[in-house]
Amino acid sequence: MLKLIWRLFSCTSSLWGDWVKKYLLRGETFWDAKDTGLGSWVWRKLLRLKPLVKGFLRMDIKDGCNVRFWTDIWHPLGRLIEITGEVGTQKLGIARESKICEVMRDGVWRFRSCRDRHIRDVVLSVSGHPLSLSAVSDGVLWKYGEDNYKDVFIASEVWQQLRGRKEEVRWSKLIWFPQGVPRHAFITWMAIRDILATGHRTRQWGHVQWCVYCGEPDETRDHLFFACPYTFTLWLQVVGNLFGSDPDPDREIKLQSMLLVLMTGLLLSYCVWPCKPPFTSYGWSGTTGDTTGRGKL
Repeated sequence: MLKLIWRLFSCTSSLWGDWVKKYLLRGETFWDAKDTGLGSWVWRKLLRLKPLVKGFLRMDIKDGCNVRFWTDIWHPLGRLIEITGEVGTQKLGIARESKICEVMRDGVWRFRSCRDRHIRDVVLSVSGHPLSLSAVSDGVLWKYGEDNYKDVFIASEVWQQLRGRKEEVRWSKLIWFPQGVPRHAFITWMAIRDILATGHRTRQWGHVQWCVYCGEPDETRDHLFFACPYTFTLWLQVVGNLFGSDPDPDREIKLQSMLLVLMTGLLLSYCVWPCKPPFTSYGWSGTTGDTTGRGKL
């Protein structure tokens, strides 16, 4: 999506970009465009991304013939029209559609005298911004770091900028690794995060579900995988006495043991969960969720 917005501002030849500029923008800037119902869902989604893109995209002024003074983002302050308001165009005597080359002539900004203190502060900031026009066409820059702008759009680096970052959990490499079976890892990941649709969670949705193995009324994640007599028996049969003693039903001790029998734990998590009846919008289907025999050891 962000790459499409980049194409609207860059000079790269694009049939889609030319069509959007002609039939959707119609002479306006992307920042002023509104959802009129003419565009597709893709266009509406691009419009909703404007607040995000404003922090990364900036026009690179060369000759100033394609960058608008008020409505484009070329100054560190952002869009000047949003700072001064529409009244700024009247007090400074600069039309809303004016280009940079029309406001700066012979290296001097052509501003009308104004007594408004707020607008005078903006004028001082613009005058102090280093800028010199040349014969090269204007470009567009993307921000990749503090004072680090590039004239190319690199999707991998943009993703690193935008993605949410959290502290890496110590068990991540034990669940997600190249030799692992994706379906096993996914069920185990959901079990560790406690987001499986167990009876304890479905009760909050108005659907009561007891443990399908032992009939425990409060079917929690810890009960289903560790405390249930049936699943605990599976641990005994599969893991056995690898640790010199019988496995402890306590979850914390059990998790430590799982580190040594990771593949066994992944397989058991996957085998135990598909045996449950699948939950639908109408409640539990009443039939086993295992149609391939995966839940049978």
